[in-house]
Amino acid sequence: MFKLLIAFLGIAALALAGAVFLLIWIAGQTPIHVTEESEPAGAPHAPEALVNQGAVLAVLGEVSAVHDAEWTTSDGTRPGTPWAVSGVPEDDWIQTPFTVSLDGEPILLQGAVFDNLAAGDRAGEVVVALRGGEIGGDRYEINDGRDRDFAAGDRVLLVLSAANGGNEDSELLPTDHGPGWELMQRYSVTDGSATLIWGDESFEWPLDERIDAYRAASR
Repeated sequence: MFKLLIAFLGIAALALAGAVFLLIWIAGQTPIHVTEESEPAGAPHAPEALVNQGAVLAVLGEVSAVHDAEWTTSDGTRPGTPWAVSGVPEDDWIQTPFTVSLDGEPILLQGAVFDNLAAGDRAGEVVVALRGGEIGGDRYEINDGRDRDFAAGDRVLLVLSAANGGNEDSELLPTDHGPGWELMQRYSVTDGSATLIWGDESFEWPLDERIDAYRAASR
């Protein structure tokens, strides 16, 4: 009787282990679609407010390339559990880097932070590590009421930050195309104007005026 009980418990343990492995395998194979939705509150943030929130530089230029989406894992592969139970990415997510060729020198909003990042070794261009993208059946989408669709040839004025909020612990995000900045604000540039999409509204300024405002906000 005792031997039968031991055998039964062994079979049960094997069955439980098999079920766990099966669930892990299914989780690894099931496409996951996550969408974070929000709307901008109040008026667009002024340049001074963006600097206080961690903006490090502003750049004017043209999107030269939008690269393939990639996982932020150290080896670039899909993590075993890419999303938290709540549906929000934990330590790893999908990003879609793009490169911007600059018209000239960036506007350093926080020069000391920029220098600490050692970010000046790719003269003439910056890489932006844009959160979101699609790889295989997995999709991570952010709908925050701002224009996050980029294409080669777009003329833009971008306000950029680094991970950890633009302080002494800041760091650029690794991408397959070099260290990447985080996007804080995007203005589309056409005919000497800078246009910001903000929820259901759009705001337009003369481009020179916007650039001067960011220069005045630098510290």
